[in-house]
Amino acid sequence: MLFTIYPKKPNHAPSQAQLQERINNQKITTSVFTESLKKLIKNKAFVIHVIAYGACFGVSSSSAVVLSQFNISHRDAHNEASRMGLPMTLIGMVGSILIGLILDQTHKYKETVFAVCLLSTLSTVWLLFALEYQSKWMIYFTIGAFSFFVNAYWPAGIEFAMEITFPSSESTTTGILLAVSRISELIFTLILSVINFKYGAVWAVAAQVVILLTATLLTYWTPNNLRRQEAFRKNVEFEKVPQEDEIFNN
Repeated sequence: MLFTIYPKKPNHAPSQAQLQERINNQKITTSVFTESLKKLIKNKAFVIHVIAYGACFGVSSSSAVVLSQFNISHRDAHNEASRMGLPMTLIGMVGSILIGLILDQTHKYKETVFAVCLLSTLSTVWLLFALEYQSKWMIYFTIGAFSFFVNAYWPAGIEFAMEITFPSSESTTTGILLAVSRISELIFTLILSVINFKYGAVWAVAAQVVILLTATLLTYWTPNNLRRQEAFRKNVEFEKVPQEDEIFNN
């Protein structure tokens, strides 16, 4: 279907960065990609954000991997972990949708990312107490809250990256974010698994708190250069984009 139905690109630019590319008629070559990469590496705000995003993404992904080790009860730990997985997924979906609506209405990218990261940290702190007191309902509640905020952080973090790197290629920016995130996921999964195996779930969650708190502080220190919003505020004429897809109307 990708090769037979969908066009190479949409008739109307889906974003400001894509519009800029079309106006400049710029072709993506190796030299253009290398130059874009150099600009991103020299972008202080982006470098800080990549580290923070990688830390938050890595912690949240590794939590899913070691979830079965976070014992609610010694007898039924694996079953409890599977029961926690479903609400985590569903609540996380709700968080992603809501954060998109908030960003669309407010355009407060850094503030939203910072708030979500901070709330993820606080929900993890609450999980520490839940594990310490072996309270099942508290663990379910905090796991749900953590999933809500952490899943909301992922799209918000990508949108913030688009803002501070404009007019750099969105695919390059997203690719760097995801690459660093996957590396962080692998590293944190190994570290948290070792900590949990040797010292227990409480210490593993405590390590998560430290990592998330570091990510929150890094987000606070990230320069709030909303370049894409500045471009929108300029006197640029946009053509009206149709709301129906021509492919499915034919």
